[in-house]
Amino acid sequence: MKYFPKPTKELKRIVLKEHRKNMIKLAMDWFPEKMQAELMKHLNRPGWKKATFHFLFKRLCDEVVELDSVLFTKGNEVRRGRKEKAIKECLDIANFAMMIADNIK
Repeated sequence: MKYFPKPTKELKRIVLKEHRKNMIKLAMDWFPEKMQAELMKHLNRPGWKKATFHFLFKRLCDEVVELDSVLFTKGNEVRRGRKEKAIKECLDIANFAMMIADNIK
């Protein structure tokens, strides 16, 4: 007698979907909190409300270039041991994108 029947394709699809939902939820709980902490380090700065879109977009692009330099070397090999710096650059990118969106709204 089998106690655990073989999972159907539909059951596998449901389990995979729930796994993906959980991954999204975990990331969305963690990342915005880190974004806010990064912004709080710079309370002495004037903020982004009066910044031009050009300035904010240029800074966003600069941060993307910085992330590229942290992650990759010649031949597109991912550098090892750079997790913290890479995460910080991702946070900077996300924060500049948020500033642009906030000013648009």
